[in-house]
Amino acid sequence: DISSYISHKKGGAGCVRDVIEQVLKVQGKWNGQFDAKYD
Repeated sequence: DISSYISHKKGGAGCVRDVIEQVLKVQGKWNGQFDAKYD
């Protein structure tokens, strides 16, 4: 599969988190509550 999502975040500035959050939202698993060291 090929992704059609391009993050607006730069690498090292939350890009991976942004992509993971988008995947969880599409899968219906995102509830907006999480424990993270950086937000």
